[in-house]
Amino acid sequence: MLTDTGLLALRRSRSGLATLDQLVRELDAGQTLSLRIGTNSALMYNIIPEALRRLNVGQSETRFQLKTGLVGDMVEALSEGNLDCYVGRLDWDQVPTRIARLLTYDPLLETDLILICPTGHPVARLDTPRARDLVGWPWAMPSRESNNRIVLESAMRSTGAPDLTAAVEVSADPNGLINLALALGMLTCVPRVALNEHANAQDFKVLEVADLSLPSIHIGFATTAELRQMPEVADLREAMLDAAKAWIAGSEG
Repeated sequence: MLTDTGLLALRRSRSGLATLDQLVRELDAGQTLSLRIGTNSALMYNIIPEALRRLNVGQSETRFQLKTGLVGDMVEALSEGNLDCYVGRLDWDQVPTRIARLLTYDPLLETDLILICPTGHPVARLDTPRARDLVGWPWAMPSRESNNRIVLESAMRSTGAPDLTAAVEVSADPNGLINLALALGMLTCVPRVALNEHANAQDFKVLEVADLSLPSIHIGFATTAELRQMPEVADLREAMLDAAKAWIAGSEG
């Protein structure tokens, strides 16, 4: 039976072999290097394109493969060597220790988890809504595995309010939730960064619920210690850090 140290070495070797296999396939095919980036679609409107712009994407030899999905799936793929990095939410208490020990992490930005509804919705007309005022209405919800859904439902339970009604569920797509909430007249729960960049942001009201407290979302850049040494990954990391700083400065301005 392997010790904890042995298991860590095994996972690192698997991750390294998977990455090496990807590089060999690209070289054999005469392809240029592709960086495989896991992320969330909410970041496709801000720091992801800004970081790629800073790397002169389209003019450099490096290619970029972007994959969106749930945090747990992205982190697992990174630990198995199927991604080179992950840009998005990372709650360390939700990351298995066996994976957390493999990763390096740089914080990029912080955003709120907000509750919104179309401006014409009855709840939007309440001056000071409470948790119970959110019950009984249809919601466009993240999937049950989503950290945002878990946080919202936990916060609602702490108020003693009944469960919310998830009429529609969308996996790993805050922008899709916003579109559905507007088209169907529903409430939803998304990161503020997703709403701020949405073309229809002005058509929503952000609900300030008196007895409901939702924690902030911390977005960062994660990779493995081995991949962090690759020049292309190091360049991407720097570009992400710079893009995040620029976004924060623009938001505060």
